[in-house]
Amino acid sequence: MDRFEAMEIFTRVVEANSFTKVSESLDLQRAKVSRTIQALEEHVGVRLLNRSTRQVSVTEDGALFYERCVRILAEVADAESSLSNKRENPVGTIRVDTSSGTLARALLLPALDDFYRRYPEIDVRLGLADRNIDLIQDAVDCVIRMGTPEESSLVARRIGHARIVTCASPAYLEKYGTPTTLDQLSEHRAVNYVSARRARPFRSSTRSTAKS
Repeated sequence: MDRFEAMEIFTRVVEANSFTKVSESLDLQRAKVSRTIQALEEHVGVRLLNRSTRQVSVTEDGALFYERCVRILAEVADAESSLSNKRENPVGTIRVDTSSGTLARALLLPALDDFYRRYPEIDVRLGLADRNIDLIQDAVDCVIRMGTPEESSLVARRIGHARIVTCASPAYLEKYGTPTTLDQLSEHRAVNYVSARRARPFRSSTRSTAKS
């Protein structure tokens, strides 16, 4: 027996004083309404309704149970309504982090004005850390990173492509020479980020990903 459904049917019967009217309004067979009330009475252990060939009336115990059912059903409806309203008008704080100032300036900051127009009740906390943070430990909801995600357990979505080039200053090239092949790059000195967890340089990639 679905107790929630049974309470709803019971309250309808009390308000309509009729099994037939309830079966018609809920598009249920009259026998289904009767069996549901009977099962509910067996479950609570008391008689809730007095039945006759012409009339249905609520008992004293049934009246008390009816009041409780009305409050419970109203609270459930209110809870569902509040969740539905929250989906349509989300409220709260979202924490976003990126390790690249370039990404923040090019992607995030220009989009904030439109985001706040669409979701005025959301507070965006934007972090710019020169390291790859731990989402759970640092309580961050979403991070934007370049390259292949290290954590396979995180949900990642590609949001764009980035063209990455290797650059050198004229003074460096004058001192160490200009490489002419990709293989020669391994003989040169480069500045790169090192993973705090693996103690190895991050591999370059042409993908930007968002992780949450």
